[in-house]
Amino acid sequence: VRHCLDGDPVLACPPSKVYRFRKILRRQRLAIATASLVAMALVAGTAIAGWQAIHAKRAERAAREAEQLAEQRRTISEQRFEMARDAVDEMLLRVGDEALEHVPTMERVRRDLLQKALQFYERFLEQQPHDPELQFAHAVAHQRLAHIHTLLARRSEARESALRAIELLSTCDASAAAAEEVNLELATTRFLLGNLARDHGQLAAAEEEFSKGIERLRNAASRVPSDLRSDSELAKGLRYLARVFDQRSEPESARKCLLEAERLHQRLERSAANDPRERFSRARTLGTLGNSYLGTREFDEADRCGGQ
Repeated sequence: VRHCLDGDPVLACPPSKVYRFRKILRRQRLAIATASLVAMALVAGTAIAGWQAIHAKRAERAAREAEQLAEQRRTISEQRFEMARDAVDEMLLRVGDEALEHVPTMERVRRDLLQKALQFYERFLEQQPHDPELQFAHAVAHQRLAHIHTLLARRSEARESALRAIELLSTCDASAAAAEEVNLELATTRFLLGNLARDHGQLAAAEEEFSKGIERLRNAASRVPSDLRSDSELAKGLRYLARVFDQRSEPESARKCLLEAERLHQRLERSAANDPRERFSRARTLGTLGNSYLGTREFDEADRCGGQ
């Protein structure tokens, strides 16, 4: 009876393992309850930790997939923008072609198309935040705006946009591959500013801008072989500078520029013989050179230029 009351095995019969285990449970209730609670807490903690790990992995995977999707959409958007910008640039190149400048029937069409191009670049600058990776694109957009304003006879807006383009291009962190593009756009913008100054009789300012653009293209060509676009732009810049010298009655300096431009045109013609814009540009250079020879009464040279 004492053993029974104290929870000890009684000796009336051989105790079984189950019987002994039940007696131990009755004697160690507090310790076993505590151990059970600890074990349950460990199991619950492990389950919660496992669930949180699974949830975190799912969230990480979802975030990664969302990031990849956003990157894909951004890439597609950039590709579409590049295609749109190339189309606008091509349209702008054709509309601004010097060959069409004095065609009366084209004036209204040109102005309408230029207004659309102007709206395109203005929307781009408004919608795209200032991002160092987009600095070159912003600079080109300002340069295109300057060109459009020039064609629309808006001198102050053209100059403002051109100066902003030069500011961005001068601080553009370009890789070696993109440095040539930056130099080309800088030279083009300098020539634009030079033409603005020349058209308003500011010959000293025009000479300075033309000379800066020409020097940049020459320096770039001395480091790496120049491409067709750079050579074409350099020939154009030399022709612009020759006009300044002509207006200042400096025929020798003008002729020196035009002869260099003609040598560039000859090289370009061998590489791009079927480019009508290049052929037209060379014709303008030869015409200006012929007029220079006429001014010094060198008629044979003038006839040669006219024949070419």
